[in-house]
Amino acid sequence: EMTVYVLLIEDRHCDPQVRVYIDRDAAIRAARQVVKEYARFHEDIEERKVPDLEYFCRYSCEGDSVRVERKEINEEETKWKSRCSAAEI
Repeated sequence: EMTVYVLLIEDRHCDPQVRVYIDRDAAIRAARQVVKEYARFHEDIEERKVPDLEYFCRYSCEGDSVRVERKEINEEETKWKSRCSAAEI
């Protein structure tokens, strides 16, 4: 098994974004950087502890937020599953 930290960015002004990190602190630093870049007003920034999340921050009155989730993946889940063989391409 491998532990990864998934950074999810949910902003109403763009498509949801997902970034994957193997280091928890790097994922949280990246999330805080997103907040700095995306927040329009400092007073809208609200970091708080949320059960089962490594990090959560709402950065707008509209509910835009970032979060970091810890996920365990195993080798079987990481194998590439192709629908066709290289010979068919």
